[in-house]
Amino acid sequence: MYYLCLECFEIYSDEIADLTIHDIRVRNCPKYDCEGDVVEIDELLIDTIIELNKKGYYTKYCCSGHQYQSCPNCYIYFEVLPDILPKGYTLDKPTEYSKTIIRRYFDGSNTKIFNDILKNAKELRRWAKNLPDIT
Repeated sequence: MYYLCLECFEIYSDEIADLTIHDIRVRNCPKYDCEGDVVEIDELLIDTIIELNKKGYYTKYCCSGHQYQSCPNCYIYFEVLPDILPKGYTLDKPTEYSKTIIRRYFDGSNTKIFNDILKNAKELRRWAKNLPDIT
């Protein structure tokens, strides 16, 4: 498990995070000069989430997907949604709690799903790098 500061983009591992976060989802960054929120981050999406946030497409939660889930999917919850969605993604139907979640579902055997999840992480990284800055 990794943790990411959404302000300075410092990445923390379990060992450091256990000292500062201690089973709470969001805390302030332990850096002296940063008070950014530190969030649990899916390691396959670290680069994508950093790129999106640096460009002004602020995110809240994400998951790259897990082949053992009954309905495996990848999602990113945005505070600021890009105009262009990545290929294969749809916007979730808005609810009271989530108005800006993009999602992609995977199907097939566990091996196929695992490979699709890895391929999808690379595609998301490329998509994020090609988005224009809005900050």
